[in-house]
Amino acid sequence: MGKSSIGVFLDLSKAFDTINHTILLTKLRHYGIRGLPLKLFKNYLSNRNQCVVFKESISTLEIVKCGVPQGSILGPVLFLLYINDCPKSSNILKFIMFADDTNVFHSDINITILETIINRELSNLSLWFKSNKLSLNINKTYFMFFGHKGITANLRIHIDGLNIERVSNTKFLGLQIDEKLNWKEHIRLLSIKISRSIGIIYRLRQSVPLTILRKLYFAIILPYLQYCNILWGTNYWTSIRSLFLLQKKAIRLVTNSAYLAHTAPLFKQLNTLTLTDLVSMQIGIFMFNYVNKLLPPVFTQFIKVNPATHRQTTRSSSNLYIEPYRLNIKKFSLIITGPTFWNSLNKDTKESKSANIFKRKLKIQFTARY
Repeated sequence: MGKSSIGVFLDLSKAFDTINHTILLTKLRHYGIRGLPLKLFKNYLSNRNQCVVFKESISTLEIVKCGVPQGSILGPVLFLLYINDCPKSSNILKFIMFADDTNVFHSDINITILETIINRELSNLSLWFKSNKLSLNINKTYFMFFGHKGITANLRIHIDGLNIERVSNTKFLGLQIDEKLNWKEHIRLLSIKISRSIGIIYRLRQSVPLTILRKLYFAIILPYLQYCNILWGTNYWTSIRSLFLLQKKAIRLVTNSAYLAHTAPLFKQLNTLTLTDLVSMQIGIFMFNYVNKLLPPVFTQFIKVNPATHRQTTRSSSNLYIEPYRLNIKKFSLIITGPTFWNSLNKDTKESKSANIFKRKLKIQFTARY
């Protein structure tokens, strides 16, 4: 039996507003910012005033004693430096952090041990928050259990004696992640967002030219179809079919075509790709960067090269190894879809001199089928 995992999605209360200036300056000194640069940061944070305006009433000015200025370039940088040592609170948990989103994960074969470790390490993490004068919003902190089908886990995950709510799905770095990793909820929410964008194009289609409608499509619909589609887009066709139908509806509106018009020539006219080709494009770009060692070090051993079985160079010598799989959840994962797509490409495309050239060749191959 494989491992089960627990993910805890932490929410900090007013994270940017509660940064302690003394602690921040101490950390900056630790990172090597001393002398005049440190004095500059101290001056930047000191003697800032703020007031509250309500209708025609204005409160008195008060000195801001904590927090980093939001809306500034330095604000997010200082916040990141402040929480940079957060992962040192645990040598066991896997931290995934982005801005003020802090998420921790751990896996184990034994669910009881998994629960014990998570609770113990969350206690250590809580001490780090308190030491750095940050507070956790327990009402917006959730956990998810990722386990094999048929396993029911009555888990109690807590921090500071307060139980953390278990959810079946939650927002994670712009994605709606679910405990079964089937992306149904994310695709449902995408459909709603794209439908709203289609409504905008529908209302404007008689008022603006095609060039503007095309720009609208690239601005308010295409980003939804591209963002992280190498995760949710490698799915059952029945799961993503609704998105493709919406994409075709948008294309017909942009080109002012009939309701049932054949869309292949319309995609070619707008020089854009279908949903399935958008997914393949993103997979291809990832694999090109992987093969050419342009990705972060964490991906170094992500995929294996085919074992050398021949002394002479063969057509398959540049292919990547495809791991055996039994479950569809692995079949749809990048570790399988990535090398499978890469192995299907011709040698000329694989040996492109740059990512832009590779992308251009790939797009030509896709659009040639329309």
